[in-house]
Amino acid sequence: MTSMLARGFLLIGFGMSSPVLASCPGQWFLEGPFRGTGAVLALTNWDPDGPGPAGTGVVAAGTFSGVDGVEGTARLAFFDGASWSRIGTVNLGGSVTLRAVAVHPDGSLIIAGEFTSIAGVPAANIARWDGRAWSSLGSGVQGSGLGIVRALAIRSNGDIIAGGGFTGAGGAPAPGIARWTGSAWVSMSDTLTYSGPGSTAAIRSLVALPNGHIIAGGTFSEIDGVAAASLAEWDGSEWIEVGGGVYRAAPFATSVEGLERAGNGDLYICGGFTSAGNILTGGEVPVRGVARWDGVSWWNMTGGLEPLQTIHAIDLIDNGELVAGNWRGDIGGVEVDGAARWDGVEWHAFNDFSSNVVYAVLGHESGEIFVGANAGSSSSGTSLGRLARWTPDGVPWIVTHPVNASVEASEGAAFSVVPAGGYGSLAGGVSLAYQWQYRATPGNGAWTELEDGTVGGFASITGSSTGMLMLGSLGDAAGEYRCVIGNGCGQAISHSAVLTIASACRGDIAGPGGTPDGVVNVEDLNAILAVWGMNVGVGSPPDIAGDDGVVNADDLNVVLSSWGSVCP
Repeated sequence: MTSMLARGFLLIGFGMSSPVLASCPGQWFLEGPFRGTGAVLALTNWDPDGPGPAGTGVVAAGTFSGVDGVEGTARLAFFDGASWSRIGTVNLGGSVTLRAVAVHPDGSLIIAGEFTSIAGVPAANIARWDGRAWSSLGSGVQGSGLGIVRALAIRSNGDIIAGGGFTGAGGAPAPGIARWTGSAWVSMSDTLTYSGPGSTAAIRSLVALPNGHIIAGGTFSEIDGVAAASLAEWDGSEWIEVGGGVYRAAPFATSVEGLERAGNGDLYICGGFTSAGNILTGGEVPVRGVARWDGVSWWNMTGGLEPLQTIHAIDLIDNGELVAGNWRGDIGGVEVDGAARWDGVEWHAFNDFSSNVVYAVLGHESGEIFVGANAGSSSSGTSLGRLARWTPDGVPWIVTHPVNASVEASEGAAFSVVPAGGYGSLAGGVSLAYQWQYRATPGNGAWTELEDGTVGGFASITGSSTGMLMLGSLGDAAGEYRCVIGNGCGQAISHSAVLTIASACRGDIAGPGGTPDGVVNVEDLNAILAVWGMNVGVGSPPDIAGDDGVVNADDLNVVLSSWGSVCP
């Protein structure tokens, strides 16, 4: 379930002693712990259950051996904000490094790097998880060098673009970059070369534009015969250089490690470079580590950043700020040790943060920021491990929301909500406070705070000030429910869920002619099994439980619990 959460300092009166809201500074949380000495090299947001109750979580990939003691999380793991889980049965084969992850428009997850198989399936350096099983993308990409696949981008038509140091794709030559159409690999360049020092040619970063074009960054002097200094754009048929490219003085290799496109079309780049623009026409602009191209001119963003540094990662977050990782020292007059953010005017350091090498940064819809690294520590000496999470204001992030329910009046009902960890330790250690609310008409009217006991048409209420609301025999309990979670920093409001009091005959969804026949029987069971596991939409038969849109055990239980019932 992907959406922005209600989050902030909106005062909603709790029926209990409310925490006093404070202005909380940003705070780091350590996520993990990770096993082994490997690093987190790539991060992406992913919502694996689509319309289900869970929000968008974070996929971490790299060279780590596992996380939080969860089996099957070597090199790849999913964090929902509260706990870690594996993504299928991974079991990667070969000398394994994962360097790139991306989400396809169909919701599947694409991973890439250096491996030979996954879950026992041959998969040459790139694979897809569709929610049920891992599969290869044809015969994958071939060749050795610079991590094989280092970057991924997804076009709006679903084409998957892979970039790296490989030499072929689908068994045919494809130096550095190739496109998977869904059925075949297509090379996007006949040549990719680098004439500078310190590295071989490779594509290190990719971004897909709304018009279907692809911008590629990396370490190269020409691509498909076109002179382009480590930065080029593919228009669907040919390559053109972008802004004269970027450069770095010998003996260091030039590289573009990250690309981000703003809503206004501006292009942000990061990497190892000291200037941008056409050196032959005198159009060079000093730019170090991070720069902006507005389509006409290059803009220096870093002032006196030490020129020998390589900035590995950038991300444009929802509030329009740019987060960048792997700085050391002064940037625009601000002392930075590992990561910083640009608000459009100036740079800001993250307080109490230090890291050896930052490889990935990611903004999340909750407002949190994730930083992936090989190791890190706060300035007070606390280890930040391989993945650190930054909350800008200490307001709770709700990771699991209540979902719609349809039950019979004689049954009970339950709604639950789960926040991410750590928020009870902020603002002087004020514990999280929960308050469930109700209104009889969904989408209209004032909210009423619930209390435990027998209230109005409710036979019984328990858990009104916890993460789990329990309703006994329902009576007139139909309506809309939500939970407010607060601490000393602010309050967050969950998504609302609608409770419907259903007929005892709701299991009668089919008959011999395709319409309900008045009896809950094998016809209804077969209707469930025929679309088992499919997403039919919340409340649309056979999603008769009405809770998640997916035909599953919840819906089967409705049929079985009313088996043989004769409907009036």
